[in-house]
Amino acid sequence: MLKIPWIELSGAGGIYPLRQAESGLLQVLLPEFRLSRRADGFLLDVYFDEETPTIRRREGKARIRKEMPGYPSGVPRLQSAIESVLFGSRQCFHHADAEFVFRYASGGTLPIIEADGVAYYCLFYRDVFPVGWNIANGASDSLAELLNPTLAIERELREELMFFTPGQTPPIDFELSWPGVRGMGPEQIHSRTLVESFLAGQRGIPTEFRCEPFSVRWDPSGPDGVQVRYGAARPSVQRCCYLSINAADYGIEVDRVAAMKLASGMVVMDGEITDNRPLNRPVGLFEVGKTEAGVRSKATEFLPDRLFHTASQVLPSPVSAHALAKDVIQERHLAYLLKAGLRNAFDIESWRHLEPKFDLCPVTRQIIRRYTASSRY
Repeated sequence: MLKIPWIELSGAGGIYPLRQAESGLLQVLLPEFRLSRRADGFLLDVYFDEETPTIRRREGKARIRKEMPGYPSGVPRLQSAIESVLFGSRQCFHHADAEFVFRYASGGTLPIIEADGVAYYCLFYRDVFPVGWNIANGASDSLAELLNPTLAIERELREELMFFTPGQTPPIDFELSWPGVRGMGPEQIHSRTLVESFLAGQRGIPTEFRCEPFSVRWDPSGPDGVQVRYGAARPSVQRCCYLSINAADYGIEVDRVAAMKLASGMVVMDGEITDNRPLNRPVGLFEVGKTEAGVRSKATEFLPDRLFHTASQVLPSPVSAHALAKDVIQERHLAYLLKAGLRNAFDIESWRHLEPKFDLCPVTRQIIRRYTASSRY
């Protein structure tokens, strides 16, 4: 495996060898991988061992982006090579460059929600780089998830996408469920309790919630696979997924698609927790056909057909980018983050000057392109 001479392993900087970074946010930094075409999809081959440099804290990601010698100059070339395989006719791309590393792995889900007979993509608004509408995703947090990204996919979906009926007494917190679903661990239970308490305080509803299962149907037709080689262990292959590799965010993500059906009275809420506080991102529902047409036309502005914040529908009428930015993102969401200490004045000012504000995040655009091109279920 290629060595990465410019990375200094330092706990203070958030970068560790893997053997010292096996809890919390966990992404190994890969200078080398192989992406190849198969009959029905693509196979990603990765190798790492216990000495591989590893991001363990969020600031490590920013540090690597700042210090990486090949970034951002190498982004266009690498993204073109990756997409020539994923969306072109190229058979294989072998990345081997110690000056441009990729983070492995994140796991994510593109949720498709049916409401009143209409199918919507369900996306979360990101106000920090990369800004825009994102799927339910996040970094691995254990060695087990690095070796089997499906575990990260399922955990992140259950942590980020929450459904409530706040108008009932007691209010209902729906727990995502599917055959073979694992029980929630103490950290997940604690996170849900934080969100329930926050929601009760914001909406003035009872603090005791009733929990009910909510059925999720996973798309079985993901055409891609990941072969993971860890040290001297036998290689493992994970299938039925969609690969997303983005040079701009120097990230490798393994994604799936999941379908759900919204019942009357149910609302959607972001369940992401940061520093023991709900991030409470706006959650948009985007009509599937209209969104796919925007992706095909390379649109850079996507406005939701439905929008939830703090488990309330808050879509401006008439909807416009200006109204959405001012009435929802700035006056509701960013004002909350600033008050909660999750953003500072510099963060808010940076967002104000950013354009476009309502594009799809790179991973969102890539998985919708892949999903649109694949067989539907």
